[in-house]
Amino acid sequence: MIRTNKFKICLISISALVGLTISFPATSQPKLNCTNPGSNVEYKACAYQAYQESDKQLNQVYKPILNKLKGTERTRLIQAQSLWIKFRDANCDFEVYQNRDGSGYGGFLSNCLFGLDKN
Repeated sequence: MIRTNKFKICLISISALVGLTISFPATSQPKLNCTNPGSNVEYKACAYQAYQESDKQLNQVYKPILNKLKGTERTRLIQAQSLWIKFRDANCDFEVYQNRDGSGYGGFLSNCLFGLDKN
């Protein structure tokens, strides 16, 4: 049986498997000022970058734990992860829905996903 805190970390880390459709190629990525973004584009890039980094860190914890599990325990963790992703995505969609047509939508969505990853 998995301890609760490790289970929560595992449950959240699966979010790295979903990802967002925005991409910033390393060769064309400008130096970002994420402590004080000067534009909407910079804000969105910083929010996305923070979300991606949190997913990377969660995966570094999740993968070794998943690899240690076998049988029913492994299957149940994968199912729980899948349900958590559906919840996370639906929750963030609800939270930022009113901004769906605005220029800040991508940043707001990334911030929501990042916030749930960090909890």
